[in-house]
Amino acid sequence: MLGPRSALGALASLALAAACAGGPPGASAATDGGASSTSSTGSSDASTDASTAAPATSTSTSTTSATSTTSATNATNATDTSTGDPPEDALAHGYTHHRRDGNRLLASPAALPDAAILDLPLAAAPAWIVAATAPSGTIWAAIAGDGAAEAFAVTGGAAEAIAIDPPALPAGEAPLLEVAVGGLARLLRAPGVDAGLAPPVPLGGDRLAHRDAKGDLVVVAGADELARWSVDLLVDGRLVVDDAGRLAALAPATDVYGHGILGDVIEGGGLVFVGGDPPALLGAAAVPPPAAIEALVPIWGDIDGDGEREVVVTVSDAAVGARIVAFAADGALLAEGPAIGTGYRWRHPIAVAPFGPAAEPEIAVVRTPHIGGIAEFYRREGASLIIVASTAGVSSHRIGSRDLDQAIAGDLDGDGRVELLVPSQGFDRLIALRRVEPDGVMSPWELPLPAPLASNLAAASDDAGLVLGAGLEDGRLRLWLGGP
Repeated sequence: MLGPRSALGALASLALAAACAGGPPGASAATDGGASSTSSTGSSDASTDASTAAPATSTSTSTTSATSTTSATNATNATDTSTGDPPEDALAHGYTHHRRDGNRLLASPAALPDAAILDLPLAAAPAWIVAATAPSGTIWAAIAGDGAAEAFAVTGGAAEAIAIDPPALPAGEAPLLEVAVGGLARLLRAPGVDAGLAPPVPLGGDRLAHRDAKGDLVVVAGADELARWSVDLLVDGRLVVDDAGRLAALAPATDVYGHGILGDVIEGGGLVFVGGDPPALLGAAAVPPPAAIEALVPIWGDIDGDGEREVVVTVSDAAVGARIVAFAADGALLAEGPAIGTGYRWRHPIAVAPFGPAAEPEIAVVRTPHIGGIAEFYRREGASLIIVASTAGVSSHRIGSRDLDQAIAGDLDGDGRVELLVPSQGFDRLIALRRVEPDGVMSPWELPLPAPLASNLAAASDDAGLVLGAGLEDGRLRLWLGGP
């Protein structure tokens, strides 16, 4: 059940909303520690093992929201890599989380079990990879731990090294690949210096949203600043935008939950939502202490099939650990799942997709990916997110890393069903998971890796179909040329 609104939460939300009330330039708005990969369960109780069980009454999340009356109306022109070739007047972008909305879901089908493999040697093991559709084939960029970048044009099963600008990023900064109509590749960075470790997000045309050195959320059009909100964005939090042009961001920064598994001990104290033309605050949600949003990439997804997208995040605290929570675009708390029951235990939401046996919308999550990871599948039932199936023996994240993009979803074998592709606990295999009736999960196939996975998974489509990539610890970029 949803928890009652607390006075502390109300004060936090009102303060955040007041800070965000600006619009024009100058307005003001900082220890997770193996099992069969085929086990399944059919109830939400099975999401918590005996060692971490908690009373149902401890799973509620007290949150509050503040909204404005401005609606988001501006559709965007930017093309995500999941949509195939971009229109002639657009740019193609490659995100580590695959799509601009944060939902790691492929739109194009693939035939990965039978795919041809192309291995590209790199100068160093990549920390990140990104890919985008090009006028001919796909373009791939690999970023090493020190920020050095390498890029390749891949066409018809052959690869050619190409220049990329800049040739390096600051160490730790996540990349955003942009490919122009002529095939020119560059890594898009936020304007200014000390803007953080996350890239900007394109809003269409020459518009960008980004974090600045003070933690402000800024919207620009070329050299012109359109709007600014002083919300204290996370230094490494991604800005995600849905198909209606609504932006969600993690703010304000907070250190109330010192788990520290996502690169530092700073987490999100809430969410802010921006949209419309001109840009305006749509809403804000505060997660009152001692809880925090333990995430870097919020996910926009339609969790219940009603045609309206929600934002999915993980909310955690030291008493009962992590639970999955869904918010509306005005900041209202819509639904939440059960808490793990023990503090400092994490849940990692991957994607919202029609995973269900009858294509029902479900949220795919990996619980405790560092200690015997369990893939969980959630459905919304009113104000609750119910775990309808689960299976153990997988992972999706390495403890301490800011890479939350090592799993992906889509029709990966061309059978018309959506699979979840996740690493094994040893990161030496990619395991496909498919939901089956009534409450099960099966693994129809796996992709063996010649060396452990080092990077996120990335994908882009060319004329032959979808290409999936993974950076490996032995310093190679492995591509599966998996067109249907």
